[in-house]
Amino acid sequence: MNKTQNHLVTAAIAIVLGTAMVGCKKQELPSEKVAESNVDKAFISAEKLPKIYKFITISFGVPAEKISYDRAENIIHYDDMQMPASELENIYDNANEYKFNNEK
Repeated sequence: MNKTQNHLVTAAIAIVLGTAMVGCKKQELPSEKVAESNVDKAFISAEKLPKIYKFITISFGVPAEKISYDRAENIIHYDDMQMPASELENIYDNANEYKFNNEK
């Protein structure tokens, strides 16, 4: 191949790769408000609630008698604080090291 053909092949490859990179559209994630409203409607199961209480007791040092779950509001109250139950459940679900060390 001569220099002109090499330049044409290189230019063609650059155009194809550039078009492929520009043509890929980034996937849009749903807004947080929509995701939160869907999650907040889910209640904690009766099997999981004692595990979350134990998680709060061990992780945050809150005595079990200071933890309560308001099912109507779907909020967990502990030690003069409150957190949406879905958010605390999500934290518990992702606490792999806690589960490895405390749930055997």
